[in-house]
This record gives sequence, structure tokens and C-alpha cells, in this order.
Amino acid sequence: MIFIILGAGGLWLFAEKEVLEIRFFDVGQGDSCLITSPEGKSAIIDFGKPQVKTEDMLLKSGVIKTEYGLVTHRHGDHLGGYENLGDKTHKPQLLELGEGESLEL
Repeated sequence: MIFIILGAGGLWLFAEKEVLEIRFFDVGQGDSCLITSPEGKSAIIDFGKPQVKTEDMLLKSGVIKTEYGLVTHRHGDHLGGYENLGDKTHKPQLLELGEGESLEL
């Protein structure tokens, strides 16, 4: 059985005592998405503009390590905030998917 809860802090999927957490952050022109698996691994999708303090956003959410960083496309408003990572948090491996590609985490 799966339960879905949508709240101000994000979307949570509960499946037999395991939790997949999905959080969205306003990064200016759109949103960045942080996905954390039941095993504690996480991925961030899009980082915002260079002036976006992505690292502070993650730290406020209690995240110090993300395993993967994904960009939907290589524009500054999606990739720029990646450069702000690494001082206080782990800089994730950066992945870029081409059209029609998928990634299994």
C-alpha cells in the first residue's frame, strides 16, 4: 500500500515503512527538486542561477551530501548554482540526460 501526502514542504510517498521524500525549492525562475530515497541517498535536479545559494538551501533542509546532481539542460538558470556547492556540502556527481534517456537510482 502506498500513501501520498502533499504539503507545503514537498511530497512524500510512504510505502510499507519506507519513505521517498521529494522536496521543491524556489530558485528564482523555477524550482529545484531534491529527492531522497528510503536508504538516505539523494539527488538534486537543477540548481538555479549562480547567485542562488544552493548549498545554504540544502543545509537548511538537513542535507550535507547529495550523490547525484541532474540538470534538465545546460542553461545558467539550471546549472549556475552547482558552482556554489562544495564548501560545506558534498559536491555531487553531475549528470546530464539527453532527450529520451532515463536514469535508475
